[in-house]
Amino acid sequence: MSDNPRNIDIYSVYVQTITANEQRRQALAAFYLSLVAAGIALFASEKITEYVAIVIPISIISMVWFSTIRYFRRLAKAKFKVISELESGFDIKPFAKEWEYYKSGQGRLKIGLTHIELIIPALIFVVSTSYVLYRVYSFIALNISC
Repeated sequence: MSDNPRNIDIYSVYVQTITANEQRRQALAAFYLSLVAAGIALFASEKITEYVAIVIPISIISMVWFSTIRYFRRLAKAKFKVISELESGFDIKPFAKEWEYYKSGQGRLKIGLTHIELIIPALIFVVSTSYVLYRVYSFIALNISC
């Protein structure tokens, strides 16, 4: 491949798909966070007597959110591999150079943003699932003692 206009156009369009996927990922993260926040607001409102009915959907949402982040992470990796292949025929390789600079500038702690981002739904899942397990345990313990 060479730096001819057709290849550059293909490259340009393909790079735009990365931006589009990042926007989709951010929109989905905001959507999931909104759902969880609404569930927490219901939980805090004390208008519902059975909190498990709120916590179980929050748990499910957090699992889906976690899976969504992992999906977009794998998709981004695949897209950057394709971009690397497209750049292999170019004189200038902006993404390869950027990645080289990024890797050389990392300190001791090499945690990517998506790894950090995965903490939020994982933590929500652990807390909500722990609450459900606590309620189940309390229910069983109460029924055994009666």
